[in-house]
Amino acid sequence: MEPTQHEPRRRDRMGALCASGARREAIRLERGRARGSAIARSFAVALLTFSVAATSAVAPQDEDPADKPLAQNCQMAPDALPGYDESLPVDSPLRAFSALAEERDSVDKQALEACPGQTGYDPYRVDPTVDEDKSDIGNIPPPAPMVSCPLPSQLTVNGGLRDNYAPPNDPANLTAEIVGMAGSPPSGVWNAFDDPNAERFFGHAIPLNFSGKYLYGTLWVEMKSIPAYAYNDTITLWATGNTNGGWSANVRDIARIDGQSARIALDLGRLRTATGTVLSDVNTSHGLNIFVQDDMSIDNVRLTLSCAPPIDEPRVGVIRTSAGCGEGTSTQHSVFLDNEDNRNANNRWGWIGDTVSNKNTEFRLCAVDGNQFTQAANAGASFALVSLSNTCPPGFVRFDRFHDNEDNRPASWDTAPAGSPTVTVGSKKDTNIAFCVATGGNPRVSNALFPNLGFSYGVFGGRTASRTPWALQTGGVFLDDEDKKNRNQPSTAPTWTSEFVTVGGNTTYYTARIR
Repeated sequence: MEPTQHEPRRRDRMGALCASGARREAIRLERGRARGSAIARSFAVALLTFSVAATSAVAPQDEDPADKPLAQNCQMAPDALPGYDESLPVDSPLRAFSALAEERDSVDKQALEACPGQTGYDPYRVDPTVDEDKSDIGNIPPPAPMVSCPLPSQLTVNGGLRDNYAPPNDPANLTAEIVGMAGSPPSGVWNAFDDPNAERFFGHAIPLNFSGKYLYGTLWVEMKSIPAYAYNDTITLWATGNTNGGWSANVRDIARIDGQSARIALDLGRLRTATGTVLSDVNTSHGLNIFVQDDMSIDNVRLTLSCAPPIDEPRVGVIRTSAGCGEGTSTQHSVFLDNEDNRNANNRWGWIGDTVSNKNTEFRLCAVDGNQFTQAANAGASFALVSLSNTCPPGFVRFDRFHDNEDNRPASWDTAPAGSPTVTVGSKKDTNIAFCVATGGNPRVSNALFPNLGFSYGVFGGRTASRTPWALQTGGVFLDDEDKKNRNQPSTAPTWTSEFVTVGGNTTYYTARIR
């Protein structure tokens, strides 16, 4: 909803204001009261209830190493994120719709902190050594039951045209079930595809015709925020006819929403519902409902169901420039790391492309086929690309850097594709960045061996000029990671990573422009 006159939506840190601890707390509490009043006056229908607990004590400061430089200006902790636009009535059926389970956070965090860095590592797998029944050791297990593929073996359904929000609006399949689950608001509050109107709902039902059960499912949604302050909008998915539960999330938690387009890839097999997963529910009901509120414009959606896993081409991220990722098959992705708040010592120098480095860090990437870089790797160049899939190109080795991000009101996020090993992890919102590393040491590799992608880009590397004659420009970014009980991994790295990263309690990445 629109912000009130007395509560403009903003996430600044009060300019250069250096107030006392008591003053900062008073400001925060006053904003919380104003926000609560605005929400109470807003529309009564919502997807989730968002509660902000205010305390009377200032959050404790993190521990700092003695040699850490003092920041030039003091800073306030960022405002709490706005609550959801509408309160959720006690009798609303949407109370059964829950977000991703939080109880896995500590397990996921601990698993990633171990930083095995091995291809095929899955932080969400169940550990077979826990409570394992060993009474059968030595016996041949019975064969797994045969599961036949559904018919058709792959099914793709599109909604809306992928036309970059061009008029005329494409009609959405708004059903009575979606309207009813939203509390039966009037017809005038619903948007179609491409609709630019804010403070509206979007609903679209996807009917499906197949037999059997699919093993894999992906929903792609291309959307953008209409006002720049759409931080509290939500998306909900549930199977047609399933009133027992669905899956819902704040859009800001799964996509970069800042006025630019965002492409969200949702793995339906990982989205938990009260009755299983979104995918298992769709297998039963043969239909999917999509609901978004209330400041988003939806360009198109695409649902893909398949019997076999999708081909996992080695998708990698190169460093984007301000010119973007061109008009081809490349897509844009970001990895935002909430760096240390107290006495922040972030730094940057030289060429870093469109990377944002201030008191936090955002790596802006273009996703491309990593096979295009095998020629340079095989010639012996030493550089790295961000891994956006579970496979690295031939000639590359996987390396993972786990960042222990800011613990106090963490705000890290990413827009990496679903299933990417580069991911924001757990309630502490730490970050695992996976890399595909070319480990050569040939100092005579030509720039011409790197691919022409149709747009300007860079890679990670270029620390030693004599080893990187292919680099047109070089630079670097220093990340001040969490100070208190820092759990960065690994604490030391293989020598073949030294051209693009230095590790420890903080992190330095080296960058090089190719085109």
